[in-house]
Amino acid sequence: MSNEFGEKIKELREIKGYGLRELAREVGISPGYLSQLETGKAIGLPGEEKIIRLAKVLSFDQTKLILLADKLPKDIESMVKQNMKDGNVTAEDLSVFLRKK
Repeated sequence: MSNEFGEKIKELREIKGYGLRELAREVGISPGYLSQLETGKAIGLPGEEKIIRLAKVLSFDQTKLILLADKLPKDIESMVKQNMKDGNVTAEDLSVFLRKK
């Protein structure tokens, strides 16, 4: 997995002039974890709530940041699940879509 998410966080943090500790405090994560995210060394990525908080603090599109974390926004995930239940989307359709990433 590439570290596009961490690289984007670092880029935005530096553009906004935040230090690691300052941004971590604003978002509610530890500075060590933020550093690990930026360098791609973190074990696991934050949940959607923290990603949305990062996006807001850094003035970045939250959906794009969630997607950079290789996650689907909850509203899109719910829509896909409902379409699958309704038979509008098959597992094969979803697999083809995800491979086009």
